[in-house]
Amino acid sequence: SADPDTKDFASPEIVAMVSNFQECWDGTMAMSMSLGDSGLAMGYEMGVTSEEKFVAMMESSSRLLSPGGSFASMYKDMGLEVTATFQKGARSHAGASIHAIKMQAELSKDADPALLASAEQLKPFLTQQVEISVAANRGLGSSSPAELDRMIDAALAKKQGANLTLKAREVFGEGRQGYVDYDIASILGFAKVGIPAGEARENFERMFSKLGGVPPMVAAFTAEGSRGLAELRFPVDVIAKISEASSQPR
Repeated sequence: SADPDTKDFASPEIVAMVSNFQECWDGTMAMSMSLGDSGLAMGYEMGVTSEEKFVAMMESSSRLLSPGGSFASMYKDMGLEVTATFQKGARSHAGASIHAIKMQAELSKDADPALLASAEQLKPFLTQQVEISVAANRGLGSSSPAELDRMIDAALAKKQGANLTLKAREVFGEGRQGYVDYDIASILGFAKVGIPAGEARENFERMFSKLGGVPPMVAAFTAEGSRGLAELRFPVDVIAKISEASSQPR
């Protein structure tokens, strides 16, 4: 926080969140995220050594989106008025306490005109709720209450899910500390939300309808001491198919 280039970013909320993360994480984590017409869907599981610090970490993260928080200020500069609330003990399941983080965003009158024109399409993404819990030393989170209940039941039963096969693990090999498969075709296709209905949006949808089946963008991360390594590979098939689709007559 003494670094003049980062002192504004290293707010007390971020310092508290990072500190609690370091003290409660056991080094294992898995996460999934997808975007669709109904909004953002996400779920994650991480090994934790302290339920108290895990909950404190998540509460600290919600403060970043509260008025005056570091992330709230960033979003405000983008034309979004964002607020977040943390409800401790919102409900329970199978003896596990469940907490809720609710995020609400509104487009300000100073927002980019393109965003304002797409306000109707953006509505599903302007309100998000994620529930979190801890069961059997597993920190759990999901945007779906039913899915979180299932995850709690599986954690308490010590039930292992099916082995996850990531393309990144095949590409970069074993021994890395983190792997990511990124379905870039779907994410690029989702950009249509920011395009008002009309010919431009139809052309965009036609172009990205050709991207089915392309491999994901993959990444791997390794860290040791004060040094880190990140590698990323972008699927050139995406570029080839976009070029092919854009050259075809309507």
